[in-house]
Amino acid sequence: MAKRKRRGKKLIRSHFHWEMIQKKGTNMVSKLWKNGSHKMTFLMLLLKINMAISLLACFGCHPEARIPADIIKRIENAENKYKPTPLHEIFTEHQLLWIGTNTEHMERYISKKINDGSVLAIQLADIDRMDTTLPALRKRLLTLQGIIGSDAAKYVNLVEGESWLSDKFFPHHLLCIKVIEGISNKPLAEVVSLNFLERHYLETLASMARLPNSIEEIDADYIDNRTWCAKWLLTKLSVSENAK
Repeated sequence: MAKRKRRGKKLIRSHFHWEMIQKKGTNMVSKLWKNGSHKMTFLMLLLKINMAISLLACFGCHPEARIPADIIKRIENAENKYKPTPLHEIFTEHQLLWIGTNTEHMERYISKKINDGSVLAIQLADIDRMDTTLPALRKRLLTLQGIIGSDAAKYVNLVEGESWLSDKFFPHHLLCIKVIEGISNKPLAEVVSLNFLERHYLETLASMARLPNSIEEIDADYIDNRTWCAKWLLTKLSVSENAK
């Protein structure tokens, strides 16, 4: 019994020393020198193995690690235009071929860029149906915005009496829906099912949507993008649910 206790204490001390090495690195090695050269050699070996594993893990944890630099550069420099630019105008034929045949390397990076708000990343998610990007696409869809307000006057021909729920006011969200339904091959409502809090949030904002009384109010950004976007999105989800 006494031997077991001594062995247990040694194991605890050994584990404690190893954790200290992991946390503080090579600076801790000199403090363990007094324990004997054979122990030192063993600890140095374990430390090198641990560092090698950490480097390999770090290499794998960066989603862009295996993506060609020219493709990364084009994605990073792409502008979020009102009307998405066709992919063949951004990438070369060779680059599009690489993306289409290496989606396993692209998916994590594309999800990251979708979360960062990249419209080009949403377009790329549709290549070879990158299904692991669906959570990021869902989150992006529920991030409410639009071009209603003074921006609408710049990019959209405003027609008197036209509904503010027109699809043309929400081009990026419409793209999200298209890609989500394309990847999943299901209606929107089957993929994006709102929980109680999400639905309550959208309904509350939608109830606050107000029409402008004049063009001056539009130019002054009187229209709240989020309220009309919430109202529009609820309409889209309702149509999708009825189509089940």
